[in-house]
Amino acid sequence: MNKEFHYYGNTTVCYLYDKFTNKVFKGVSVCTSQDTYNKKLGEDIAKLKALHKLQTFKMKLFSSLIDEIENWKSVEEDVREQYQNVSAKAERTFKRLTELTYGLKKEENDE
Repeated sequence: MNKEFHYYGNTTVCYLYDKFTNKVFKGVSVCTSQDTYNKKLGEDIAKLKALHKLQTFKMKLFSSLIDEIENWKSVEEDVREQYQNVSAKAERTFKRLTELTYGLKKEENDE
């Protein structure tokens, strides 16, 4: 993860580039006139805010992926049920055709 800091007077901005999401997350820390300026502290605060945004984004992404997986499980169950219904119908149809065919052959042999 690449990070970059920019300084604007009493404001420190941290940009974090996340390779996995291909996104940039920004954190900002601001010193008031009553604060003693501390560059390292400003960087740490800005970085933590940017990391928080990154983690929040990834958690939302992860949550939506879990929802998609649950949706696919539901679709899979529906498809499986439909397949079983079609299979059962095909078996009944095959059985009926076999009975009809066997019945016809039996009648031919009887003649």
